[in-house]
Amino acid sequence: MRHGKWLEFVEIFLYVIKYKNGKENIVVDALSKRYALLTSLQTKLLGFEFVKDLYDNDSNFGKICNSCSKHAFGNYYRHDGFLFKKNKLCVPGVKC
Repeated sequence: MRHGKWLEFVEIFLYVIKYKNGKENIVVDALSKRYALLTSLQTKLLGFEFVKDLYDNDSNFGKICNSCSKHAFGNYYRHDGFLFKKNKLCVPGVKC
């Protein structure tokens, strides 16, 4: 129902859909970077999955990691077992 109303509304305007490459389309490019970072790190670094196990006992991230188990905690969140602060990967043993 909503889709039909929006389609009807958009059809009022003349528009052209143009492709933008990654450098020009900053918002979409930023959304894809987190996935690209994890994918490249997993393929380039052996044992990268081991980082996930280090969060629980880490003095900087232990409590934060436990608080993020089901939902975000302040600027921190977990994705696929990795801990992020905003858009940066948190590395155990290093302050984020």
